[in-house]
Amino acid sequence: MRELAEGQAKLDAGQKILDALNKDLKECTDKVTALKAEAKECQDLKEKTENDLALNEARLVRADKLLGGLASEKSRWEGEVKRFKYEKEFLIGNCTISAGAMSYCGPFDSVYRKKIVEIWIAKIVEEGIRVTDDVSLINVVGNKIDIQGWKSLYSLPDDDLSIENGIILQYTKRWPLCIDPQIQANT
Repeated sequence: MRELAEGQAKLDAGQKILDALNKDLKECTDKVTALKAEAKECQDLKEKTENDLALNEARLVRADKLLGGLASEKSRWEGEVKRFKYEKEFLIGNCTISAGAMSYCGPFDSVYRKKIVEIWIAKIVEEGIRVTDDVSLINVVGNKIDIQGWKSLYSLPDDDLSIENGIILQYTKRWPLCIDPQIQANT
């Protein structure tokens, strides 16, 4: 019996050591699990931070390109402002010539149109009203995009008479009388 008691005591002592080791093992396992969870959170935070960094770098590159584009636009806008200020000085004379050409030149051929516009320009300048050197119905009222469309879509000839007729037809409210030697107005 003694041997049994000694064996039982050894078993109890071994069980206590085993229980203590199991307790330590559980604490270590819990710590490892907590550290793994913390490591995953840190890894997720790192990935999110890297993604945010990449996104912000891409935004920064796009913003830099936009600012560069706007800087070049600034110089273009400044040029446009200068051009508008220059044209403003001639606005009254140019508009007067264009309005006269639109109202009265429709029935005439290109030679007579040029003569009458030259007479008007001389009279306007004589009265002290300024006009640009290239004043014409095409330059003042004409829209380059519309004119190009007329040429490509409707086969409008590239001469000034046809373009002026197109401008007169587009911007007048009544049915103007125009000379149409190529019979372009039918198409």
